[in-house]
Amino acid sequence: MRKIRTMHLEHLTVSEDTQFYGMAADGVTVAPGVRFELHGMVNGDVTAGDGAAVEIYGMLSGKVIGGKAHVHVYGLVS
Repeated sequence: MRKIRTMHLEHLTVSEDTQFYGMAADGVTVAPGVRFELHGMVNGDVTAGDGAAVEIYGMLSGKVIGGKAHVHVYGLVS
């Protein structure tokens, strides 16, 4: 699983299983079938493809979009 530890100022597109530590300032798109763990903050929406697995342990200031994704929230979505 790839780990990202940074502040990302542009929209982030995740195409492989990823743990994200830091801040994404313009939302995240998760490809179908990919696992994404957020341990930080996303300003904007998380758009998840079919079969994606999204786990939020940090803060999301937006929505999770994706009707056929698996989403678990252990943090805050506002």
